Amino acid sequence: MKFQTLKGQLPYKFIITALIICGAIFTIENINGRFWLNDFKVYYLAAKALLNGDPIYGVSFGLKSGLYKYSPYSLFLFLPYTIFSYKIASILHFLIITFSAIASLIVIKKLITDYIFISQKVKENLLLVIVFICAINHITRELHLGNINIIILLLTTLAVLLMLKDRQIFAGILFGIVMVTKPYFLILILPLLAYKKRDTVISLILSILFFILLPALFFGVTENIAIHKEWFRELMAHSSALESFQTFGSLIRRYIYHDIPENFHFYAIAVVSLLYILYFRIKNRQVTNDNNSSSQKRKINLIVDCFLLIAIIPNLIITDDQHFLLSIPIIAILLWYVYLKKNYFLIGGFVLLMICYGGDSPDILGSQLSRQVENMGILGISNLIMIAAVIFLTLRKEIPLNILDKK
Repeated sequence: MKFQTLKGQLPYKFIITALIICGAIFTIENINGRFWLNDFKVYYLAAKALLNGDPIYGVSFGLKSGLYKYSPYSLFLFLPYTIFSYKIASILHFLIITFSAIASLIVIKKLITDYIFISQKVKENLLLVIVFICAINHITRELHLGNINIIILLLTTLAVLLMLKDRQIFAGILFGIVMVTKPYFLILILPLLAYKKRDTVISLILSILFFILLPALFFGVTENIAIHKEWFRELMAHSSALESFQTFGSLIRRYIYHDIPENFHFYAIAVVSLLYILYFRIKNRQVTNDNNSSSQKRKINLIVDCFLLIAIIPNLIITDDQHFLLSIPIIAILLWYVYLKKNYFLIGGFVLLMICYGGDSPDILGSQLSRQVENMGILGISNLIMIAAVIFLTLRKEIPLNILDKK
């Protein structure tokens, strides 16, 4: 993809502000002796183990809980880090996370301003800074741990943009990288099928097959099959070992009915998939019945659908709280909408949601109150409210704003 895809004046004020904030986080982490990046240490040491021919699954790297749980192929992406010492590699990874966070917001901004809220005059730098601050608690944790969620978000949103630019093959490759790294992103196949993105689907399927088969060139076919079985077992064990208070299962267990099965997340995924199909059919009927409908509206629906399904992932699977970074795209949509509406009631509701979404920090609330807020599932509930708000606004045809149709 050429740079022209992101043409237009870059939001330099936002970029500078975000760099200053991340630079401050880097400085504070080093001053406090907390520049650990324990999640990245797992990737780094696992890549070292791969080079040395040592086991990579079922082995602790760094912390006792530091198990490598990504695909064998994904480990090849971390191999370049092993050229450097861990300290240097950590700094490089910190920088990559920082630039990925900035780039993902720029891509999201482009998707919103080019397709959803077209020709609307907004203070883009200000809005981007607000979105960044709304997610700063999760971004800080991402930087502290050295995880790859924000990198995955960048690849996913970039793949959506490429689809809209008719770069289907490249979009499929990016989707393939994302899905083979974190298989729960397979839920994004639903909108690709619904909107008949055949070339993208074929490309991502071939990409996944390639990424699965590639390690066989180094391990051999038999060993490649065995190592993928180990990966699958590690995925299942990881889900069982983790505890989350933000998922559908946890929220239902706490507030509605206690005795639900441990594997409830599989049922939740199935129900969400069925509800998405219903949601798509309703929106598709609206577009079909609208005499003024165009491919532009279908593109808007595709963007919103992808954003919604990305955002709901942390409510479906048991994972760490920083995975709620995946909700940044719908936060941006809601912020743009609230800004354009200039309604004080909507502004107040948005602020309250953002406090619930990003305010649970032991440094702000204290460890005891923070744990209580976490146990109540406030983060998960606020995320579901944001998702429900976007769905409501799209069904009401408020996204894109009706004022666009009046022009």
